[in-house]
Amino acid sequence: MMRAIAEWCLTKLLKTRFRQAFNKPGELNIDRVNAQQARRFMDRVVGYMVSPLLWKKIARGLSAGRVQSVAVRLVVEREREIKAFVPEEFWEVDASTTTPSGEALALQVTHQNDKPFRPVNKEQTQAAVSLLEKRATACWNVKTNRQPVNLALLLLPLRCNKLPAPVLDLA
Repeated sequence: MMRAIAEWCLTKLLKTRFRQAFNKPGELNIDRVNAQQARRFMDRVVGYMVSPLLWKKIARGLSAGRVQSVAVRLVVEREREIKAFVPEEFWEVDASTTTPSGEALALQVTHQNDKPFRPVNKEQTQAAVSLLEKRATACWNVKTNRQPVNLALLLLPLRCNKLPAPVLDLA
């Protein structure tokens, strides 16, 4: 035989409120239970990530403690950003060509007549492509984006000799 699960709602820690809550239990609100479980989970996840940072930056043995309100605020802000997001159509124009020496180049069109070029529909994109196909192209400047080297990985061998424990934490 299963017993019904009841929920006692306390708004103040007073003897009279305790009696009222125990005398009139309400139905279990599963949404409240789920919300509490989510807060508890976020509290643990954030605490597990922040506590090691405190150990490294401030002092060993410190704990991030209860961070539910901060974690809930971050989740709510992110959820609001997601709901406020309005998808926009955009297009890119890429081109393939070769240099006079025969080297292959992959290009992305970013400017047109010294103004930023960001087509928002198929017609603008087709117009740009047909213009590129009609004209002989000349490259005025080349901008190469290289990904920066990860400094932590560069310094890892140097740190191994001096500080083995933090290096193992990094790895």
